[in-house]
Amino acid sequence: MSRVAACRPLATLAAPPSAHTPSHAAPQPAVAHVQPSKLELSELTAVSPLDGRYGRLSAPLRNIFSEYGLIRFRVLVECRWLQQLSRIPAVTEVPPFSPAANALLDHLCTPEGCTPEFAMRVKQVEKTTNHDVKAVEYVLKDEFKTNPELAQVLEFTHFACTSEDINNLSHALMLKEAVNAHVGSSTMPHKVNPIDFENSEGNLGVANALMDHLVNKLPISRWQRDLTDSTVLRNLGVGIGHAMLAYASTLKGISKLQINRVKLAADLDDSWEVLAEPIQTVMRRYGVSEPYEKLKAFTRGQRVTQESMMAFVDGIDGLPVEAKEQLKLLTPANYIGNAVQQATDLQRHL
Repeated sequence: MSRVAACRPLATLAAPPSAHTPSHAAPQPAVAHVQPSKLELSELTAVSPLDGRYGRLSAPLRNIFSEYGLIRFRVLVECRWLQQLSRIPAVTEVPPFSPAANALLDHLCTPEGCTPEFAMRVKQVEKTTNHDVKAVEYVLKDEFKTNPELAQVLEFTHFACTSEDINNLSHALMLKEAVNAHVGSSTMPHKVNPIDFENSEGNLGVANALMDHLVNKLPISRWQRDLTDSTVLRNLGVGIGHAMLAYASTLKGISKLQINRVKLAADLDDSWEVLAEPIQTVMRRYGVSEPYEKLKAFTRGQRVTQESMMAFVDGIDGLPVEAKEQLKLLTPANYIGNAVQQATDLQRHL
């Protein structure tokens, strides 16, 4: 009878044998132990493919939808609100700001003023406040203390605002900036491969799933203590990111397409039945009876050729000779109206 080793838990399989392991036991293979906490964030270690495999394409979104981006827009809203208060005559406690005070506020509204280092200060304060919007307020107050005018109105930072007031404006501005962002690659190798469209389809599926949850979740409130919206909205950029990746992949795939004009011309020349529409319209115009029924009998289940279609036109009773000659000039290829102009002008209407 063969000897069967005792089963060991999966987690212990990589562990080295103990000192009490019998000398006749099979040697254990060496296993490299990697501490996950020691791994630096890179395209190889990122959990989300947006920051990993597709990091190059989604990079323009990092300044918008990242934690830094959210802090940056919160700072912008808070500063603009304080400036607005200074312009309201009825708010006498906040007098109009000087150019120097406004310059400081304007600077904080820019990426040069609200740097990642500034945002890190906010995150450090948040560890003590346990409130992300309040942390922004506290760090801004520290900045305002460097200007005598702003130092006099510190308590009007975030005045009459709720966190939701700051957040919903921040998210709206994030979306606006993302729409204006140019995401995509200018290098598009030309090869026949459906991978771009498949990539687009997959990313659109993920984006739609996330956005569908936002659509269903955000309108529902459990009153003021419902903080689930905050968590959900942090994934707004994830949905936008996957959507933009999908659009970029679609455009990349389209750029690789090549028109087989010979095949298209052959397909059109084999589809003369499409001219049943204009012929029926002209028949109705001149009062020919039962135009639909006559064309149905002619085309249904039949292979229509140029010769048979021209013969049908010649045989239409009640149709003027001039109208017949005009119909004979039609082909499946030239029966397109102003479609070319519409396609060319499409960009102007978007």
